[in-house]
Amino acid sequence: MAHNARIAAGGSQSFGFQAASSGAFAEPAGFTLNGTPCTVA
Repeated sequence: MAHNARIAAGGSQSFGFQAASSGAFAEPAGFTLNGTPCTVA
């Protein structure tokens, strides 16, 4: 499938994400989605 193919109505697409980190984890001060602040439950 090409990277710019269209997804048909009712279709689906999935993708993965891999990351690595080293060192101490620092909790982020906040999150936003499209500029709107999010809350953590």
